[in-house]
Amino acid sequence: MIALDAAFKGGPGILQIAGTGSNTSGSAPDGRRECAGGYSSRLGDEGSGYWIGLHSVRRPLHACDHEELTQILKKVGEIWGTPSLDDLVNMGNSTPGPDFAALVPAVNELAEAGDPVAVGVLQQAAADLVEFVLLVRAKLRSKHGIAGEVPVAWTGGVVEKMTLVREAFFSGLHAAAPEMPVGREPAVSLDGALWRAKRLAEAADDSIFTSAP
Repeated sequence: MIALDAAFKGGPGILQIAGTGSNTSGSAPDGRRECAGGYSSRLGDEGSGYWIGLHSVRRPLHACDHEELTQILKKVGEIWGTPSLDDLVNMGNSTPGPDFAALVPAVNELAEAGDPVAVGVLQQAAADLVEFVLLVRAKLRSKHGIAGEVPVAWTGGVVEKMTLVREAFFSGLHAAAPEMPVGREPAVSLDGALWRAKRLAEAADDSIFTSAP
């Protein structure tokens, strides 16, 4: 909520959160909200850091079956301390299990170096984030009568720090909705908290003056 306030100051808009988890929230002109995603790392959170880490293990395993070249499993093995593929699979299936989101920096480096499987994971992450934004946009238009374009803001390290994801996210939104305004800098939740606190303080002041004898 406060990140939405930071971006739109109580007005309509869509916020895409993509950090360790992901969630997409849109605000209508009357303050009602529409959402998509955000169903936790096990059930959803597509495009998040956790999702990227998890699929950076799943996809290379399939790539191995097809004898496709990728350096991801070697790097994951180094990070997890698993010398063999069996050890890696056992670690990935353990309970409570490893921190898949911690793999993201290494996967990002491999993608920037051109590893095809790593690139594919990041491209899919961006595509999922774009799909969520467009879904919330459709809900706001159909259920709340918004006729024009809905501005989009975003926050979270996946978009902010991962160039391949960010560029694919921006280009995907532009291709689907060329007139839709998309913020180029991340929304800062603290700004929304300060804006909301100021509004509450102003409302309290107005209440004191109107109730004074």
